Order: sequence, then structure tokens, then C-alpha cells
Amino acid sequence: MSKFKTRVKEVDAVQWWKLGDHPDVEPCDPDDPQDEYGWIATLHGAGVVEPGDWVVTFPKGEVLVYDEAWFREMFEPSETEGE
Repeated sequence: MSKFKTRVKEVDAVQWWKLGDHPDVEPCDPDDPQDEYGWIATLHGAGVVEPGDWVVTFPKGEVLVYDEAWFREMFEPSETEGE
């Protein structure tokens, strides 16, 4: 098996806790104000977003959702964070 690493140098990422944390996350059930989950359109179809998940936007505009453990495995803070 070959090893690979990501070519992406920087991504935009938002840790999602509730509606409003990311502009593209919609409510899963708009008729249920207690619903804690959201959804977002991704390259792979609709992605369910749970509190604590990360919504990652890649340089070409692709959006993916990662849970906390997978996000921390794949990404680290950028040296240009906050610029």
C-alpha cells in the first residue's frame, strides 16, 4: 500500500455548534426548533452536521464535514491563522 499526504496547504474551517455558525448549514428539520443537527451540500451529496463537527472549505470551494477526531487527524493550525 502506498502512502499519500494532502496537497492542500490551507483550508477555511469552522467548528459548528449551532445554526448560524456557518452560513451554508441549514436545519435538518426546519419544523423542529429543538433539532440540534444541520445539513450542508457537499461534493458527496448532503452532509449531516452535528454539534462539534468541522465544516471545511477547500481552496476551490469544495465543502466537507469532519468530526472532531478526524479533523484533528487531518489538519493542524496554519502559520498564517488570523491574518
